[in-house]
Amino acid sequence: MKIKKKATIVRLKSAGLFKTAAFGLAISFLTAACAPTETPKETISENDFYTQRAALIAKYSKTDDVFSALRAQIEPSDPASKQYWQWRVDQYLYGQYPEYQQIYDGFKEGKKFENIYPLVKEDLGSKKTLPDALPKLPKGHFTENLPGNPHRGWQYLDGDTLYITYQGKLTDPYVASYDVVTQEWKGPFRAAESTLSKGDRKIDSHGRPIIEMDTQGYLHIVYGGHGGEREDGLNPLSIDTPHAGGRMLHVVSKKPYDISEFKYVDDITPFASYTKSYKMGNGDIYLFTRAGTHKSPWVYYKMPAGTKRFEKPVIITWPTPQSDEPINVDTFYINPLKISDTEIAISFLWHECNFLEIHDKETYARINAYYMRLDTNSGLFFNAQGENIDLPITIDVANDKMLAFDSTDREETPFGTSPVILKSGQPAVAYEARTKAYREWRMAAFNNGQWQHSLPMPGTVNRTLKDEENKSISNILDLVVLGTPSGKHTAVTVYRDADGTTYFSTVESSNGTDWKVVNAHLALDNTRIQMEAIKDDAGLNIGVILNIKKGAAQRLYLWHEGEFQRPGQLASTGVDGATDATLFHESFENGGWNAASPRGFTPGLDNALAKNFMFNQLQTDSAFSLEQNIVRSGDYSAKLYWKHKAPASYNGDPQKIDNVDRKAMFHGFKTSKVLGAEAWYGFSFYFPSEGTRNEPNNWLFFQIHGSADKRLKEHSRNPPFSLTLTPEGMRGAWKWDPHELSPTRHGDGTAHFEIPGKKQAYLDRWVDFVLHAKVDYTQASTGFLELWVDGKKVLDKQNIRFGYNDDKGIYPSWGMYFNGDLSGMQNDHYLYLDEIRMTDATDATYEDVAPRLSK
Repeated sequence: MKIKKKATIVRLKSAGLFKTAAFGLAISFLTAACAPTETPKETISENDFYTQRAALIAKYSKTDDVFSALRAQIEPSDPASKQYWQWRVDQYLYGQYPEYQQIYDGFKEGKKFENIYPLVKEDLGSKKTLPDALPKLPKGHFTENLPGNPHRGWQYLDGDTLYITYQGKLTDPYVASYDVVTQEWKGPFRAAESTLSKGDRKIDSHGRPIIEMDTQGYLHIVYGGHGGEREDGLNPLSIDTPHAGGRMLHVVSKKPYDISEFKYVDDITPFASYTKSYKMGNGDIYLFTRAGTHKSPWVYYKMPAGTKRFEKPVIITWPTPQSDEPINVDTFYINPLKISDTEIAISFLWHECNFLEIHDKETYARINAYYMRLDTNSGLFFNAQGENIDLPITIDVANDKMLAFDSTDREETPFGTSPVILKSGQPAVAYEARTKAYREWRMAAFNNGQWQHSLPMPGTVNRTLKDEENKSISNILDLVVLGTPSGKHTAVTVYRDADGTTYFSTVESSNGTDWKVVNAHLALDNTRIQMEAIKDDAGLNIGVILNIKKGAAQRLYLWHEGEFQRPGQLASTGVDGATDATLFHESFENGGWNAASPRGFTPGLDNALAKNFMFNQLQTDSAFSLEQNIVRSGDYSAKLYWKHKAPASYNGDPQKIDNVDRKAMFHGFKTSKVLGAEAWYGFSFYFPSEGTRNEPNNWLFFQIHGSADKRLKEHSRNPPFSLTLTPEGMRGAWKWDPHELSPTRHGDGTAHFEIPGKKQAYLDRWVDFVLHAKVDYTQASTGFLELWVDGKKVLDKQNIRFGYNDDKGIYPSWGMYFNGDLSGMQNDHYLYLDEIRMTDATDATYEDVAPRLSK
C-alpha cells in the first residue's frame, strides 16, 4: 500500500545548511512566558554527559537505524556539519527515548543553545519587498493589509457578539468584535506579539491564531507557532528540531468579554505548529496542534470547563522513521471538526518527509485520506467501523484501521482533507484532489461497512448557477446558504467566469439546487476570494468572512445583513449629528474619508466609506492627501495642508477671510447629551519642523466645540476646549458658561494650562493624545478634564466647571486653525493626523481610544 519516494542517504554540503541571517529575537517576556516551571536539575559534567549519551546511542542503535542514517550526513572535514548533526541526533534521542531527557537537561543546566551548538544563525528567508503601490481592493474591509498566504481568520460567536482573530501586521495576532444586532465594532486590537516574522525573517503564515471563550467569559487566543525557536532547547514531544521559527503562545483576556488587553499563559509547548480549536457542549475547550515541525506528533490540549489553563497534551499520532530508509519519516496532517456537542471528527493524510529537509514541491508528499472520531465524554478514539483505536496512531495503524481513500495507485494528490457532516450522520471525508490538470474537492463516505471515494461534495449534484445575464456558470468555487429557507433559498457564492473574473454574489433558488445571481457585489480580475461561514447556535449561517487577495494586497471582509460591515460605521445617527454611544475610529486605512455632511472642498472624500466625521472644513482642494511614509498605524495617515498666500481667495468672498479659509480640519460627532456628558478622544499628530515653522499665529490643532442654540439665535462662541502649538511649546485652555443664551463669545470663565516640554520636543515624531472630559457648566462643578500626552497624564482637573449650556452636545475637531490677522503669515503649513477615536459611551476607558501600535 505504501509507495516510497526514494531519498538516497547522502551527505549535504554544509554551505547549504548554514546560511547566515541577521536577526535578533531576544524578547524576554516571551521567553519567560514559554519557560516551564521546573525543579532544579542535578548538573551533569561534560565528560559524564558524553559518556552516558554514547552509551544510549550504542544501546538503541542495535535496533534503530536512524542514528546511523543521521551520522552518515556528517561531513568529516566540516566542524559546522558535525555540530549541526549532533544537534539533530540529540533531538531524535531526546524525543524518541525519554530516558535521555534527564541526562541532557542536567548537562544543559545554565547553558544557552549557542554554548552547546555553536552554529551560525539560520536563514529562514527574508521578507519580500512590497510594491510602492498595492493592488487596489474593494472598500469595506475591517483589517489592515495582511501579510502572507490567504487566510480567513478564526471566529467565535457568543450570543450577539462575534469575535474574530487573524494574523496581522508582522504576523502578530489581532482581534475584533462585532455585534450582529447593533452592527457595532470594537477593535481591531493587537492582542499580543509573535516571534514568527520579526527582524529580517520572511512573513510566515503558520502562526494564524484561534480564539475561544471559556465558561467564565474569558477569551483565549493561541497563535504564532511554527516549530519554536532554537533558544527554547530540545523539544520533549518531537524527534524533529525547530527549523522554521516562531513560538506557539497562549494569551487570555484580562477581563471577561473584553478584547482590549491580554496576558500570557504558560501551558502549551512553544514548539507547536498549526491550531484548531472547539468548545464542546459542556464548556470544555479542545485545542489541536502539531507538537513541533514536520516530524512531530499531533496532540490535543483540553481546557476543562471552569478553568483558564490547558491540561497536559494527549498525543494522537507518532512519527515513524521508515525501516528500509530511516532518513525518511512517515507522519500526518490532521484536520479536526466538531460534529456534535460531544464528538470531534478528524480527517488526516499521510505526509512522507525526511531528516534532510528536502520537500517535494509538486505533490508535497501528501498521500491518502483517513478518518477517526474523538468521543470527548470518554476520551476514546474510534474509526468509522466503531472500533476503539489505541493511541498513539502510527502509519501502520492508520492504513489498517482508518484508511478512507487510497491515493497510492492514482495520479491524484490529496493536498488537504476535511471531515464532512452528512444529514445521514455517516462518516465522511472531503479531500482536495490535485493533478497538473485540475484541483477538485471530492468526498469519501462510509456506506454499508465500506468506504466509497471520488463522490461529489454534498449539495453539488445537479447544482446549476446562472449569472445576471442568464449565462450558465460552471466554476462555482464556494456557496453558503444563509438562514432558514422560507419559500426561497438565499445564499452567497464565489464563482469564476470563463474570462477568469472572480465574483462574490448573492444568489437565490426556489429548490436549493438551481441558483440565479440576483446581485453581483464584487467582480475582480486576477484575484483570489475565500469564504468562511459564520454559524449561530442553531447551526444556521448568518454571514461570511471573506479573504480577498490580489498580489501583495490582502484584507478580510465581514458580510452580514446584505452588506460589508466595517469598523467605524454609524450604528445609529440622530438629529443634527448627535449619536448613540458608539466608538468611532478613523485612521484613513480605506484610502479616504467620509462625513455625514461633507461640505466645501472635499479632497479624498469617498461616499462609499463609513461616515466617521460629522463634517469637514478644508481650505483648498489640496488641504487633504493620503500619506504612506509618515504613518502612526496601518498603511496610511492624513496629511493636512494650509496655504498662506491669499487665504481669502478660496472660500466665499475673495476679499474677506472666511472661517474655512483659516482651516484644514475634520469635525467629529456630538455627544448624546450636554450636562453630565462624558467623552473620550484619542488621536495622534505628527508635527514636521518644515510644516510648523514659527509664525505670528499659533497652530490650534484640537478643539472641543459647543453647539450654539439655533432656537435662541445664539451666536457662535470660542470653543470650550483647545490645544495649541506655540513657538514655546504646547498650551491649552477650557471655558464654561451657565447662561442659556451666552452673553459673550468668550464664555463666562476661562482657565489656561501649559503642557510640559519645549516645542522642539514634539517635532518630527508622532505625539499621542488622549482626552477625557465631562461637561458641567453649573456651580455644582462636577466636571473634569484629563489629558495624557504620549501616555503620561499632563492635565488632571477634577470638580471644575466646563462647557456651555446648550441644547446639543459637544463635538471635537482635528487639524489646523489659524486665528487672528493672517497677513503676517510667511509659510504654508502642514501636519499629519492618524488614529482618531472618539466615544461618549458611559463604560468607555482610556484603552478604548488610545492610539494603537506604531508603524
